[in-house]
Amino acid sequence: MIRLNYTFTNQGLGEYNDHVFPGVPFQLKDKKYRFTLQPTGLPVFLRFGIALSKTEEIDFAPQNGRYNNANLKFIEVHQGDLKEKKARSSNKLEIDTYYFSEHKGPRVTFQEYERGSIIDIWIQYDPSNETLRYKLTSGDNTYENNFSITGYNFFKIFAWADYHEFNIDVQIEIETTTVYRFPKRNLSNKDIRFLNLLYENFAQGREYDSVVKIPGFAEIFPGEFNEKDYQPLIQSDRLITLWGIWHINPGWDIFLKFDEVILSIKFLMQTNAIIDVVRSSDLQKIIPGITLQEIKMIFKLMSYFVGFSDGGGTQADGTVHIKFSSEQALHQYRKYRSLQEYLNQYLERLGITNEMESDNTDQSALGDEYFFKTQFYRQRLSDIEPVLGVKELAADMAAIIYGMQGDNGQMIGVFGKWGRGKTYFIKQLWKELKARHTILFEKVEYQAWKYQDTPASWAYLYERLCDAYLGDKKNFLRYYARLFVLNRKRVGWTPVWKMLITIIATASILVLISHSIKEKVTFWVGATSVFFAVISGIYHQITKNYSTKAIELIKKYTDRSSFKASLGIQADIHEELVKLLKVWIPATKEVKWYSGLFIWLYGKPPDQVLLVVEDLDRCAEDKIIPHIDALRVMLENDEVVKRLIIITAIDERILRNAIRKKYHALLEGEISNSTNVDELISEYLDKLFISAIKLGDLNNQQKEEYLKVLFKNDIVATTVITDTIQQVANDQTEAIVISQSTNEQNIYTRADAEKNGATAIPAKPDNKTEKLTPREIELLTKTISNWEGATPRRISIFYYRYLLCKNLLVDKYARLNIVNPWQGNGLETLFQLIRQYHDDHNPDKILIEARKVHKQPAALKETFKGKSFVPELTDYLFLLEVLEIVIAY
Repeated sequence: MIRLNYTFTNQGLGEYNDHVFPGVPFQLKDKKYRFTLQPTGLPVFLRFGIALSKTEEIDFAPQNGRYNNANLKFIEVHQGDLKEKKARSSNKLEIDTYYFSEHKGPRVTFQEYERGSIIDIWIQYDPSNETLRYKLTSGDNTYENNFSITGYNFFKIFAWADYHEFNIDVQIEIETTTVYRFPKRNLSNKDIRFLNLLYENFAQGREYDSVVKIPGFAEIFPGEFNEKDYQPLIQSDRLITLWGIWHINPGWDIFLKFDEVILSIKFLMQTNAIIDVVRSSDLQKIIPGITLQEIKMIFKLMSYFVGFSDGGGTQADGTVHIKFSSEQALHQYRKYRSLQEYLNQYLERLGITNEMESDNTDQSALGDEYFFKTQFYRQRLSDIEPVLGVKELAADMAAIIYGMQGDNGQMIGVFGKWGRGKTYFIKQLWKELKARHTILFEKVEYQAWKYQDTPASWAYLYERLCDAYLGDKKNFLRYYARLFVLNRKRVGWTPVWKMLITIIATASILVLISHSIKEKVTFWVGATSVFFAVISGIYHQITKNYSTKAIELIKKYTDRSSFKASLGIQADIHEELVKLLKVWIPATKEVKWYSGLFIWLYGKPPDQVLLVVEDLDRCAEDKIIPHIDALRVMLENDEVVKRLIIITAIDERILRNAIRKKYHALLEGEISNSTNVDELISEYLDKLFISAIKLGDLNNQQKEEYLKVLFKNDIVATTVITDTIQQVANDQTEAIVISQSTNEQNIYTRADAEKNGATAIPAKPDNKTEKLTPREIELLTKTISNWEGATPRRISIFYYRYLLCKNLLVDKYARLNIVNPWQGNGLETLFQLIRQYHDDHNPDKILIEARKVHKQPAALKETFKGKSFVPELTDYLFLLEVLEIVIAY
């Protein structure tokens, strides 16, 4: 993603004071755009527009008349009105269009826009129906539409406010959605191994003076090597090119980041009057998450193409830069649109086209080469880039939360099946909330399944909130300062005053005894303290011993009846929760109390607490509704609702069943119509949640998008194998046992393999690993795309099961020194069988199948009837043994 910041200001105070974003237009194809508008000050009148064009040469000069060119289409946001050059109606927000024949006049008008508040605009071109998806949000205001824009591929953005000064800070986010496809050269296994070698060293940042110094080169080329045979897959004799990388790892995100780096430099040139150098630090400000190592790799890849720079270098701190001194370099960036277009044009000039080259590599030939294991690389959740529209959805939900100002029942539901990504979505939502600085939130996580009985759950809830309020005990001063403030709220100042009076009185008596009464100051201080202590004691005795009847008489006519003591622990904890939240987030009039030295010690209070309730669907069904009801009861308190928002993640199927169980008699007895039952359940959910979203089933595009992110690191070659895989391999014996039980029969052994005449091949190095092959990536994508009901978690489990299965098979065949058929023509069948037993949810079927084909070998043909690949019995038994290990449940 590219993230640019740009400020639009008025160009004079005349009628046409438009400010147009400089440089060449934006391109709609294969891009998503987000424009975040932040007007400075409190403008009354403001405009922001998108001018769409069919050509890159846009004839748009608003100073000569904004709408003189009828070949353009305009989508605009208008704040306020202008009458006789005077601005008015500052709270009105309109979306308007020009030269869209199917509609005239404002598309929509909002009357409650808050002056100066943020406006978010998303646009994306949909080539399937040639429409522009447009969405605008601002506070509670939302507008969405699909505009027909056949033939319109480019646009410019601009802002204006006729006759008025204006200033808009705009953050521009650009996400590339290109699926890169380039011509492919037919490669032999030796070619692939050589490119793999160069690719591995490039990906790991290793450099060598000569190709012959690269470890492993002599094994591939014991004789003659001619670098011309590999151009333009490589540059010089030791550095792989982008096209070469695409043959080895087409799913690597280096292509996307190359695109982003070039486009970022292009925007830097457009928005700066003079630029002759771009530093890696400049690019890291624009491209979130890109590393210095990735920029170094991209600068190396850029050097293969003429004109992208006029030299560069490395600073003492390790950062890098490139220079521009020629008009050719500036022109090269100006005409650049995308890597897909640029590289295709480059290859065409070399005579390489899609029609000329094709991928018809004989996969069965791979059986003659080593088949290496693939390293497991489990990404941390924080490292996974947001996909499946999660970031946009999180931004929309954050806007809703920002609009909640003390509404009763501020509970939000995040629904979805187990493994669908509810927890990940909430983490992205938290990032969005933190990125906006208007309201300061504090997040508290609450795992509902830990304590499921109502009293214990309330106590656990209080502990979670109190722990978050007090903070880490290592911060000694802040911890005890907050604890003191909390307890002051709970018990008041009276105990403190009593203690102080007692201390002063005791100290004063000692002073009176040890000093002369002639010291008047000491005498009066001590005497006064003693006097108050004595009076306090007398009053206590009187009220205790002599006023009981009088007090009881007064209470009869002034006190109301109360049974609070009978409410139980839940009421007590609820009362303590209210006190805790009031101390944690003081009312506006009390904020001045937190000032100076104490706020440095105590810390700045948040504006609201975000309570994230997870794992409700792991609770017993009869515990779920009491849990939610308890949370809703808490939100009925006015003081709590000002300070607390609750987000609940749950599988709505389980929640609906819990509601049915609670109201079983009503639903089954009085209401027989299923539609009415669903309606009643929905009404109950409406009472629980003020807002909710559902993360539904993944479509094919979303599955592929998630897969791409999932295995992007696993397709980088390494020479280190994980302890987990190595341990499993070491635990294997030469005899292949279907069951872990010592009573089971050994179905197939190495001796059987030799007896059956298995072809021997040299054993591979045990610690060698390689990236996924293009064929594996293709079959993974195909398998997942056709999988109904697949969730991100189920996709991940399937993927890791495949890797483990593959690596165990590699170990077995290498140890037996025989050919592995599951790496060639049998690879697709391997995926099908893993998927089949994965979906059966009964690993005993694997053992049953193994016994059947072992006793009746003819059953093998029936199992693989109609399939393109039929394994030998021994190979099938090998696979079933591994599958029983891999598919444990």
